[in-house]
Amino acid sequence: MRVVIVALLLFLMYLPLGAQGFDYQMIVSNSINWSKIDWRYKIDYQLRLKDNVRSLDRHLLEFVGTYMPSRSWELVPDFRISITPDIIEYRPGFGVIYKITWGKKIFFRQLVNQVKYQADIEESGRVKHGFRHVLFYNHLITKELLFSSGSALFFRWQDNFTGFQFYRAVVGLIYIFDSTHSLGISPYFGIEDPLGAISFTGGVMIGYSIRLRDSFKYLPARYINF
Repeated sequence: MRVVIVALLLFLMYLPLGAQGFDYQMIVSNSINWSKIDWRYKIDYQLRLKDNVRSLDRHLLEFVGTYMPSRSWELVPDFRISITPDIIEYRPGFGVIYKITWGKKIFFRQLVNQVKYQADIEESGRVKHGFRHVLFYNHLITKELLFSSGSALFFRWQDNFTGFQFYRAVVGLIYIFDSTHSLGISPYFGIEDPLGAISFTGGVMIGYSIRLRDSFKYLPARYINF
C-alpha cells in the first residue's frame, strides 16, 4: 500500500514537467507549532518559486492562532507578511473550521472543512479581498505515516477583477519522525483565471514541521495553507 501511494505521489509530482501549458512551481516551508489546552499556535516561513522554478514568486512569514472551543469547531485568526520582487503585502485573515474525526485514536481519519476571509493589503494602500473554501481528508496509515488530501476554491474581489481566481487540489504524505519532527511532500495541481485567461499550475509542497509542545484538549484539525 505504501509503495503504491509513494509511486502515485512521484507521478503527480513530475507530471507537469512533461505537459504543455503548465507552470511548474515549488513551495518550501518550515513551521514551528505548539499548543496548550484549547489554543494552538503556528509560525510558518514559506519560499515560493514559479516560472518552472526559475523565478521567485514570494517568500512569506505567517502567524496563526487557533482557538478550539469544542471537539468539532476551530476559530482561526492569522496574519501573513509576503514579500514579492515588486511589493510587500500584509494579509490579515479569519477562518472557521468544522472537523469530523473518527476511527481509533492512533489510526484516525479526519475531515476538515474550512471557510476563510482574507484582506490582502499592499504597501501602497491598495486592498484586495478574498474568500476561500477548503476541504481536507486525513488518514493516519501507520504511527509514522499520514496521508492527506485537499481541495480549495478561492473567490477574489478587487478593483479590476471579481470572480473565482483559482482552484487547487493537493495530495501528499507526511512522515512523522517523532513527536517533534515531521516532513510532508505534497504534489498539487491548480487552475487559475485571474483576468479571464485560464492557466494551469502544478508543483510540489515540501514542508518541515517542528512541534515544541502538545497539551491540547481536543484533537486539532490538520490542513495546509496553500
